[in-house]
Amino acid sequence: MGRLGDAVPGRVYVDCATCKRSGRYTVASLIGRYGADISTLDLLRHLTASCRYQRPFEASPARKYERLCLAAITLPPPARKIPPVPPGDPYTVEV
Repeated sequence: MGRLGDAVPGRVYVDCATCKRSGRYTVASLIGRYGADISTLDLLRHLTASCRYQRPFEASPARKYERLCLAAITLPPPARKIPPVPPGDPYTVEV
């Protein structure tokens, strides 16, 4: 997992399939609140700390029918880098 400071500006989505909670935050507000050096996994733990299905990190594995927090974080997609076009006629093919 990367750092929050490496994310491009946009919205961060947090969704949990178990409890049907969801939220969206701007990257700038999260950096202002938690700092740019926080990892995305730690950020997810902070944002889902109030989930009743959240288990401590050191807890034993869940039992077969025990419900778990299935929260996932979705960062904004990285900007697509368009390769530079060379000067002149870039689309001529010499045979």
